[in-house]
Amino acid sequence: MDINRYCGNFTYCATYALFDLGHTDDISMNKFEILTSVPFGVVHSNEYAHRILSPYCDPGKGVAKAAQIMGIQLISWETEDPVEAYCLLTERLLTGPVVLGPVNMGKLNYLAKPGIYENVPHYITVYKHENARFYINDSEGLIGYYIPEDVIMKFWDASELYETNYSYNLKYILKKEEMPREEDMIYRALLNAKENFHQAIAKGEGPEAFKRLWATLSMSGRRYYNNLFFDMEIFIQRKYLLLETLEWAYKKSIIKRNKEVINIVSQQIHTAAEINSCIRHKQVLDQKELYELYRKEDELTIVFQEGGLI
Repeated sequence: MDINRYCGNFTYCATYALFDLGHTDDISMNKFEILTSVPFGVVHSNEYAHRILSPYCDPGKGVAKAAQIMGIQLISWETEDPVEAYCLLTERLLTGPVVLGPVNMGKLNYLAKPGIYENVPHYITVYKHENARFYINDSEGLIGYYIPEDVIMKFWDASELYETNYSYNLKYILKKEEMPREEDMIYRALLNAKENFHQAIAKGEGPEAFKRLWATLSMSGRRYYNNLFFDMEIFIQRKYLLLETLEWAYKKSIIKRNKEVINIVSQQIHTAAEINSCIRHKQVLDQKELYELYRKEDELTIVFQEGGLI
């Protein structure tokens, strides 16, 4: 399988936003995403229709993991006080760009149809404050977009998101130490992957997420189909990143080429693509596809839990 073929946007908005802060020129965006551990592990929730199949590790926590591995001192700051938040934002922008997030993507009215993203966590980079405007980059395709000063706090308020207990969340890089050896970074990435798989199954997620997903789908008809198509696209992209992880570790002699794991992941990608084909052609999903994903995620979890890679 060609792990270098383009299959959409491999990385989450949190990684895009952090890259805009600088200090990451010595690693590719895909490899940084691998270090976040976000590509490893899966959960199901039907609280929001557009978050029906999600990564086990929240991307905001993932970028903190990756930063730590790379020797980047990433400061995460949060408050409920809008005045305090505004003052820190303007103060930090005097020394460099910052990341706002998570923010509620449904509030970002500069996006097309933001309502479909209600309560989806998102991250944006703010890099300048000038003439009563804040200038941002957004991984949704906006570079150098400006937000009026009186609007920024409405966009920034994330009090509805369960990922945070605070309304205003901000990240910035304080300093960067010397980056560790590449082999050490890969080893820590694999340990984090192992931990994700283990914790997911311990919490009734991981493989079980697909059984629970089927139960949700079977009780709700086609209600979640459009959202599932989107989530399966991202699921596929995370699995390609797992393949890239294996290739990266193999090239650095951290692991031997593991055909078993490559076959498991390849079959997951194929099955997820079949599910998307059914949705695209307005066909009713079959339980067997979801249970195939369950079986393969279970096999993958066992390999990582039993130390089959490291």
